[in-house]
Amino acid sequence: QYLCGLVKGFGSNLHLKTRETFAREIFKHGNELAPDDKHILNTYYDQKGARLFQYQLQVKDCKYNDFKRTPPLIDTCDTQRVNDILTPWIERSEPFMLVGPEGCGKTLILMTLLRKKEKSTDCDSALIPLL
Repeated sequence: QYLCGLVKGFGSNLHLKTRETFAREIFKHGNELAPDDKHILNTYYDQKGARLFQYQLQVKDCKYNDFKRTPPLIDTCDTQRVNDILTPWIERSEPFMLVGPEGCGKTLILMTLLRKKEKSTDCDSALIPLL
């Protein structure tokens, strides 16, 4: 868990290739083997299984009614990683900023996570109508 946290924390501002090299070095120094070295950034620590796992594309059956209000969020490795990063902050009602270029899916990811949360959440008034 600590090694994955180091990769996410210290590697977050590195370019992709440099981040991959950094992750390999971190796992090497920690005497851990990633499940798939070719996709090392898709590695995460599962507390229930107490071991390293690899994010996998999750394909679910969707019906038209499932996304009348918003399009579905496909559980790619990237969206699962973002979900794992944001969920603890949302659950603890901690402030955070979600930044990215227009059209990259910030609102979709945030709305999907907020709908999963049972209690109310304070957020910018521009987002309230979307909930």
